Amino acid sequence: MVTPQDIEGLGSNMEDSASSGSKRPGPGGRLRAVSAVALLALSAALAGCGGGGGGGGGGGADASAALLLATINGRPADAGSGAAPAAPSSATDAGTTPTLGPSGTDLSPARRAAMLEVFRTQLIPAFDEPVVWTGSTASCLAGQTSPELKAAELFVINYYRELAGLPAVSLHLENSIGAQQAALMMRAEGALSHEPPPSWACYTPAGALAAARSNIALGYTGAAALQAYMEDEGHPQLGHRRWLLYSRLRDVGLGDTESSNAVWVVGTSLPGAPAEVLARGIPWPPSGFVPIGDRVVRPTSLWSFGYPGADFTGASVAMANDRGAPLAISYQALQPGTGDETIAWSLASPEGEWSRLPADTRFSVSLGNVRVGSEMRSFRYDVVFVTP
Repeated sequence: MVTPQDIEGLGSNMEDSASSGSKRPGPGGRLRAVSAVALLALSAALAGCGGGGGGGGGGGADASAALLLATINGRPADAGSGAAPAAPSSATDAGTTPTLGPSGTDLSPARRAAMLEVFRTQLIPAFDEPVVWTGSTASCLAGQTSPELKAAELFVINYYRELAGLPAVSLHLENSIGAQQAALMMRAEGALSHEPPPSWACYTPAGALAAARSNIALGYTGAAALQAYMEDEGHPQLGHRRWLLYSRLRDVGLGDTESSNAVWVVGTSLPGAPAEVLARGIPWPPSGFVPIGDRVVRPTSLWSFGYPGADFTGASVAMANDRGAPLAISYQALQPGTGDETIAWSLASPEGEWSRLPADTRFSVSLGNVRVGSEMRSFRYDVVFVTP
């Protein structure tokens, strides 16, 4: 395991034109039915990233790539054009998992059981998906990882987002090709940079562009990299987490080697934040039931609350334990310009004042004086940590 400093985040918003977006299946189900022709299409696309050469692939390869993309994203492919399918018109045709949604105020036993079922049967298998990389630093071949891994990573991202009350994102194939180049460069150079110079090992302009627009990690790969981004230990600005929980994030590019990761998060955005986000904000740890541990989040992690366009300058945060006793907190100053505006804090009270482990551990969180436009808003929610 490497130190937390081996993960880097982004520092500024950069917007490009929007691309396709929708929900997707989890690590099983439709994923296991990916066709051989789609696998070959991905192989051809990613293998070509390792060196030069360009030339036309033809409509058949485009259609196969669209089929692969649609299979991972969980919706029909537009085989005629070879393009990514249009975004779904409603949640019902956007894929099947994760379907848990944010807990919110539902603290029923049925909800708790459903949360644990998704954690055990879907999230854990996604973390267990092996990272098998076909590239090479010796020949500067970007290579590829399996569609199963990409679907697992996409599931994990959407699991976190869904717990936080955010819409799911989909896989962007072209950005994944760039992210794969960036992951190769980080592994080959043995270092991290959002501005890698041409002197870097296995440098390509496509990889450099992806590095500038991605969360990047060295020493973490697959789902473990995604959890490290969400934890953001050693990165008090929470840049990785804020990008993965960006309310307008539409799709992501995914690239991995066996020791590096890149997630393209900057440049494809929804036109505005969903109404559900504007109603309740973006809490992390999320409201309601949440599995405690190193797959999701711990009470000792930095807490955060995001809201699009909010001004947290005069905001206050109060926390209490399950008996209503107030808990001490310590604020963490955040700079603007990364994802949504966010306030962050950590628990300063000793564990004995709030922990009920291995039983459920409950917190009440209240935020006041949050300026949203001309209004002053307040928010209140409960977080219940459950031992899986």
